[in-house]
Amino acid sequence: MINISNRLSVSSIYGRQTRSADVIQTGKADTAKTDGIKSEATDESPGVSKIKNTSSLPDEVFENIQRLAKEDAKKNIYMDNEFVSYINNYKAQHISPDRSRLMMMLNPMIANAQYTNGQPTFFSLLDFTVRFSVGAMFGAYVSVRDSSGEEILTYSPSNGRWVSLPTKAENQFHDEATGVYYAAFEEARAEIRAQEAGGAGSVAMTGFNATV
Repeated sequence: MINISNRLSVSSIYGRQTRSADVIQTGKADTAKTDGIKSEATDESPGVSKIKNTSSLPDEVFENIQRLAKEDAKKNIYMDNEFVSYINNYKAQHISPDRSRLMMMLNPMIANAQYTNGQPTFFSLLDFTVRFSVGAMFGAYVSVRDSSGEEILTYSPSNGRWVSLPTKAENQFHDEATGVYYAAFEEARAEIRAQEAGGAGSVAMTGFNATV
């Protein structure tokens, strides 16, 4: 294999996903400085359910998602922009490999690709395995896999663009985050509907006149 080295460290690109595995297992990571939203949840917070966190999400992330869901329920907007931005930022910082940097490093190779008769060349790039080939008819094809063998990024000359493929860790985070949000949103909407129904009943009783 051909080793391509530069001044970027392995951890700068892929360490984030490695650390995310620890986050998922322990659920104790401190994310207040990096997730873009300061946690406001406490045991006494009225906007957060006391449901126990049984997911693999860190407690702070779990509580932030619940809080955002309840705020959205009050607005009657499912998955408003703040929630979407929050989970996307957290995923990019803690779970996803840095695909943007990989693409930046590989783009010059694609632009200056030499014909290989379609025969693939494999080389290591910052702990990733890259499969690179150039055919006569279609041009350069690139496939990037992580250390576990998961394909995370491809470039196909047929469409002339990069395509990102989600990892198992990214899919797990998305499924759990949206599941926590949905449960909290539905719980909050049910409470709001019950309050509205109770209020309507009180108004009706206030104006009720009975004659005997």
